[in-house]
Order: sequence, then C-alpha cells, then structure tokens
Amino acid sequence: MADLCIAAQSMSEAKRAIDQALAISTNDGSFWRSSRDAVALRWAMYLHRTGHSAEAMDSYRCVLRGGHEDLRFAAQINLAMLQLVGPSTECRQALRSTVAGLVQTVEALPNGPHESVRRALLELVQGIETEEPVKSKTHLLACLKMSTDIADTALQGWTLCLLATLVLPAGQYEQAMRMCAAGQNIAQSANDPLQKAAAIGILSQVEHAVGDPDRRDKLLEIDQQCLEQFNLRIQD
Repeated sequence: MADLCIAAQSMSEAKRAIDQALAISTNDGSFWRSSRDAVALRWAMYLHRTGHSAEAMDSYRCVLRGGHEDLRFAAQINLAMLQLVGPSTECRQALRSTVAGLVQTVEALPNGPHESVRRALLELVQGIETEEPVKSKTHLLACLKMSTDIADTALQGWTLCLLATLVLPAGQYEQAMRMCAAGQNIAQSANDPLQKAAAIGILSQVEHAVGDPDRRDKLLEIDQQCLEQFNLRIQD
C-alpha cells in the first residue's frame, strides 16, 4: 500500500500505511523480523519524497546493511539520486562509491525482465553522474532503449527529459522539443505533475533559445502550476 501511495505522490496515505505496519510490528515480533528492511525502505522513500534528505540517506544506509538483495538495490538507487543533488564534495565522493557498488551488483545479474529494470536504472544514474556529455548521452540512450523494451513509461519520460537537456546546449532545438513533448505526454498520462513540470521547464528553455519570450512565459506559468500541484500532494 505504501508503495502505491508513494508512487502516486499521496504522502498522507503513504504515512498511514507505514504507521500501520509499524503498529503491527510492535505486537508481532516475527512480522518485524521478516519485514523490518521493507518497512525501513518505505520510510526512507517517504522521507526522500517529503524533502528530508539527510534522514532519508541515513534510512537508506540502514537498508543497505540488511540481507534482502532487491531492497538493497532499491536503497542504492535512491541513495544515488540523493547524492546526485547533494551540494558537497563529500556527496560526490559518496556517489562514486554508490555507483561502483551498483555496477558490481548489475554485472553479476542474470538476464531477464526484472534484471533489465536494474540495468536501465544503472544507466540512468551513470548518465546523470558523469560530467562528460558524450558518456552521459551514451548511458541515457541505453536507458531509453531498455526502458522502452520493458515498457517502463515513467523511466522513459525522465530519460527523455534528461536527453533534452543534453541536446539543447548544442542547438538541437527541434530534437529537444520532440523529447520534451514525448516526456510531457507520458507525464500527462501518468498524472505525474513533477515529471510534467520537468518537461515543460525544459521546453521553456527551448522557447527562450529560439527567441519566443511570450511562449516561454506561458510555459513557465504552467510549469509553476505543476510544481504547486506536486507540492500540494506532498503536503496532503
């Protein structure tokens, strides 16, 4: 239940689901022993989504000390995402260590649909992490292909937005617009205001670059509305 609520950005419902799990745990030791890492991961994701980055990092690290491989991988990916936006040199150093751990994990995986999701997520993280545009584009294109093959539309949408930010500085405005429009359509279908805001925000940069300030200003208004909608969900 918490997974569905977090994915849908319904934070109050997610918090209630986590609290219910914790309440059960206080009366059932066997449930807590078997579900501790799963509950800890959902708690970390809740903290992450609601902007409590330091606490979320600590919770993800707790999950990494557990024994469940799927939960550890999810914690690694989410921890990497937090470290990517961290302002300090320590965050960048920690990110390199996290990515190295992800590479080791993925290299040992067999072939299969479940493993393809992990490989795609690794390509996404590597595409964001590297500061070399050519390498970044290579990783993101690989992620786009994999996410398309496995029909992970959310991952497709974010990858398209990231690719648009890469081609925009090179003056490839039409390609950037097509990528953003595709990402916006995916976000619209999924009712994801944050992803929609990302796509529209990049589109506004394209309009600025091609010299259409009126269109840019209109897009920025829509972008702000999407962000406000997302913030309302977080606060709900």
